[in-house]
Amino acid sequence: MIKILRNEQGNCINFEGSSNPTYWNACLSGEVDSEDANAVNVVNDVITSETGITEYEFYKIPYTEFVDRDGNSFADAQEAADYITAQANVVGLGGGGTDLTDVSVCFKLDDTSTSVMLDNGYSYGVNTIKATNTGDGLITIQSELGSIIHFTKLDHTNVCNAEGNSISGGLNDVINYLNELFTVGAFESVVISDPYSTMIADVSGVDTNVSYVGYGIDPVGNDVYGSTTTNSQNGMLTTETIDQAGEYFTFDIRVEGTIGFGLVHTQDSYDAGYYNGNSTYADPTTFGISNSGHSGYQFSHWFHPTPNGSWTNYGANTSASYRSGWYNFNGTDEQADWLAGNPIKARVGIDNDGFISIETLRDGVTWEPHARTSYPVPQGSEFRLGIKTNHTAARVFSLPKVHLLRVDDTPTAIGDTNITLLGDALGTLNDGIATASGTNSDNGFITEEGLSELGEYFEFEVNLGSNHTVSLVDADTHSIATIAADTSTDLINPYVYFGQPINNLGAVTLNQHNWSGLPATEGSRFAATHFRIGFDNQGKLTVWSSTDGVNFIVSKHLSSAAVNGDYRLMYIGRDVGATFESLSKGQLTAAPTMYFRYIESPDGVFNYPLFATEEEAKYYHETTAGVSEGVTHTHTYADDPTNTTWYMPDNGQMAGVNAPYNMVFDGQTVLFTEITSLTNADLTPSQFSGSDITQEEGTNVNLQVTPAGASWTTSVVITPSGSGLVYDNYSTIQGTLTDVGADTTYTVTVTRANSYGSSVGSLTITATDVAPVQT
Repeated sequence: MIKILRNEQGNCINFEGSSNPTYWNACLSGEVDSEDANAVNVVNDVITSETGITEYEFYKIPYTEFVDRDGNSFADAQEAADYITAQANVVGLGGGGTDLTDVSVCFKLDDTSTSVMLDNGYSYGVNTIKATNTGDGLITIQSELGSIIHFTKLDHTNVCNAEGNSISGGLNDVINYLNELFTVGAFESVVISDPYSTMIADVSGVDTNVSYVGYGIDPVGNDVYGSTTTNSQNGMLTTETIDQAGEYFTFDIRVEGTIGFGLVHTQDSYDAGYYNGNSTYADPTTFGISNSGHSGYQFSHWFHPTPNGSWTNYGANTSASYRSGWYNFNGTDEQADWLAGNPIKARVGIDNDGFISIETLRDGVTWEPHARTSYPVPQGSEFRLGIKTNHTAARVFSLPKVHLLRVDDTPTAIGDTNITLLGDALGTLNDGIATASGTNSDNGFITEEGLSELGEYFEFEVNLGSNHTVSLVDADTHSIATIAADTSTDLINPYVYFGQPINNLGAVTLNQHNWSGLPATEGSRFAATHFRIGFDNQGKLTVWSSTDGVNFIVSKHLSSAAVNGDYRLMYIGRDVGATFESLSKGQLTAAPTMYFRYIESPDGVFNYPLFATEEEAKYYHETTAGVSEGVTHTHTYADDPTNTTWYMPDNGQMAGVNAPYNMVFDGQTVLFTEITSLTNADLTPSQFSGSDITQEEGTNVNLQVTPAGASWTTSVVITPSGSGLVYDNYSTIQGTLTDVGADTTYTVTVTRANSYGSSVGSLTITATDVAPVQT
């Protein structure tokens, strides 16, 4: 076997186990041999460019002879060639900084504030280093001049201060904290501007509909997916999709074997150019058809028997951040279950920051990430879950569930006075609208109300024993009067939105034959009788279906947003006996992104949950208390340097001696961000200071020790007694210095105090004896 790896300095590529072991970087590339699709050539690009004749360093080597730096085999010749090209043309990565993947590092200044010290033994002068976001969601620490990389791939959640406490906030906040520490000058509190977010998704999820590709099968028994082949020409795909941060799929896998799971673009998403990386691999039409682990995936993560867990990533762009689950899966109960053939739960989705993340459930509680893309997916991307296995024993045990962002909706009924009947349609919405002839496309009604906002929809019920057409009509283009006056036998084609009555979501024929996305029941008829048509919260034209009129799933939708105008509902009953009932109009309201915060105020007392917006606090109250309208109150804290007004729900507020952790809200594990607060010492009144005074006896003294408007209390003690001076219990020491037989010094001790602490300062007043006049 020929192992491909770079040296630690990153300036050479090594072919360990071959007669041509070492080459300089940036001079080689791999290619699949034009005559043998299973063979790889390695081209010397430098000599080839100079002579014009292709110079081969390796020629027609079977791809099975190559392995990656970890000893892993390649799925095909193309993958091996791509790996060689990538490893041979990355200068400086190996020696361009210490990899801090899954490593915690604490930072502090030395006592002189001239050096930055790391608890891993390194130190740097202040003003010589900086923390940067290099676009992969991780931190790089480099020279202030930018020419030398010291550390890479530091997760912001693994950064701690001198006391070992994690730094609050998101990636940018931690970078700001570090750069404040790295810069000479008095340290200032960093106000958190990039808090952790919690996206509220449907934790229970909805069962998906799946299809099998290539040699993929629905095996006998309790399992739902397997393969009859040991190559990549197989797959299972969900019909349901995700398209927003915080949405994900869950499923169970079992039996040790090579198995991969990841996200596959919908055709519309791919055609719109939302893929990242290799367009051939990203093409969803290749999923399970082309014999490559990459084919069809944007990004996927694979388990393998050799490491007994995380093995590699395949897809259009496999650039990734390797997370804790990649390294600590071995020895866990989850690994033992998988090896024993028992099911373990996996999660594939778009995390709160927009990255594709692959995770497994640890101890039944915590989602442990194995790999996350180093790039966020473009806005507008839409994905199915795709699973492949290159092992005939590996299995998917449970039907995948899709977990979409939570939405609330309360449709309102539309009355008969708000519709206009068309053709020979008869009846009312309450009793059902039917048609007399039913054979023409001109019998039905159109609404006077329309849809013009994100999340608006019409909801209705039909009998699926007959044919119906429901469409949206652009009211800005076609008036009700024009449509009502049209006596032609076809009102569908001239007026419906997008102009395609059957094959486009502008008009959807509702019968038991053409809704492949709906759940099936006995006799191949569909159970769904309730539908919605409208725009989702992203503005995509969407059709939803339901079997009970309560729980709706997305059946079809367009990939691009389309709300731009006012769209009325037009219904055409195309069979005798076709009826339409219960029309209502609704508005989807997405659950807010929740930014959970806490504050330590005063020291040792932690208050939470706090929110920056009333909407979040109300949603918390509504969800936890099961009320229709949340109630909140506000707090401001004297030790909050921003003097922000924070919102707290009227139920669930807490105060404790520890910061919150492992809290679950609506099924989501909550990440809390600390509100920057000053310590008790910061808020203790400043120490009194004043210049010592020397005055002759009998002198009037009027000394202010408390400034006007002070928020603390002041007490004064003068020793020894008999000075002739008193404190007015407000701000001033007054009186006449007493006569003394000899110079006498009085100590004035001033104590300032508030609820956070006290400070003590002092000065002296010396009374001098007046010498007798000589005569």
